[in-house]
Amino acid sequence: SLGWVNKLLGLAMGAVLTVLIISIILNVLDFIDSGNQVISQTSKDASTLYYPIKDIIGRLFPAAHEIAKPFITT
Repeated sequence: SLGWVNKLLGLAMGAVLTVLIISIILNVLDFIDSGNQVISQTSKDASTLYYPIKDIIGRLFPAAHEIAKPFITT
């Protein structure tokens, strides 16, 4: 009787986890690739979702963002 609710909540949790993992990957990639060799700056600027997804971790974990801020060059 909770089958559809369980599937719906599992789908939502999977989507949230996927977005968090992608956000972490984008932040690490942005940190490592400061010269924009992997993803060009024009591609980043043209993307609709790059910056909103990249900023999710900073919104969820502001303490981690403040600690990492001196190391991040934008």
